[in-house]
Amino acid sequence: MIPGFLDWIKKIEKENPPAKEIVAINFGVFQAEKGFMVYVTGSEIYDANDDDWAGEIDYQPSRANKYFYYRPKQQRGINGRPCLKW
Repeated sequence: MIPGFLDWIKKIEKENPPAKEIVAINFGVFQAEKGFMVYVTGSEIYDANDDDWAGEIDYQPSRANKYFYYRPKQQRGINGRPCLKW
């Protein structure tokens, strides 16, 4: 488990839980300057055959809890190449 990730989820659940109408949760990840940012959104619809459901944002945590920042440690991987460890 990524250090701090579970605490972030618990904080969201405590301070700004999704409404009962939210039936699907989407976790997104994007690369930041020196690591990664994770965000969570929720939707009142879900369709296993259509990925566009994730674009229907009916829930997102408060601004203070919106993102989780993760800066992985760089290690040497196969053939001595740098790689990121999760």
